[in-house]
Amino acid sequence: MVIEILGTSHVSEESIRKIKEKILELKPTIMAVELDEGRLHALLSKHRKVPASAMFQLGVFGYLFQLFGAYAQKKLGQSVKQMPGIDMKTAYTEAKKTGAKVFLIDLPIQITLKKLSAIPIFEKLKFGFYLISGIFSNEKIEIDLKKVPADELIFKLASDLKKQFPNIYKVLVSDRDTHIANQIRHLQKHFPDENVLIVLGAGHLAGVKKLLAKNNN
Repeated sequence: MVIEILGTSHVSEESIRKIKEKILELKPTIMAVELDEGRLHALLSKHRKVPASAMFQLGVFGYLFQLFGAYAQKKLGQSVKQMPGIDMKTAYTEAKKTGAKVFLIDLPIQITLKKLSAIPIFEKLKFGFYLISGIFSNEKIEIDLKKVPADELIFKLASDLKKQFPNIYKVLVSDRDTHIANQIRHLQKHFPDENVLIVLGAGHLAGVKKLLAKNNN
């Protein structure tokens, strides 16, 4: 089995180029992407609004977080003239063109958002204030949105999130890393003779690789 993991940014032109180049190089027969059925449907659909009725299923905080996340990604995408999630959509559509089997290996978004709603109220309020204050803050982090963020920047942002909001970090990063790593192990076990390309947001790259290395040892 040949298996490669590619870290991407959800709004960067560089990610699109790297995915296409890696497909030409590896010629994967399996493409595994950091998506679930719900997020894939949203990416492929022209109507991506979150209905108010979803609040009852996701919880108030999970619903509001999804609204804010969609708004933030839309603004980032507009700044570089790219649709949010273009990396995962590119991986999916290119895989379909080549006839590769596609596996969706992320935790279902509904589970993640429900977990967010169950986080202690103090941490949710603190996180909400953090997000709102960040919008109006004069302190800016220089990031080239057209490129995949550097490992050092990802590590710093992840470390800050984990330190200040440990429960939110667990839900958004650690739990999903674990699920994704388990899905990759499933592919390794059941498709030993396939060429596999795994496309993940760069924020999950280090955690997933660490979990896979731990298992291999």
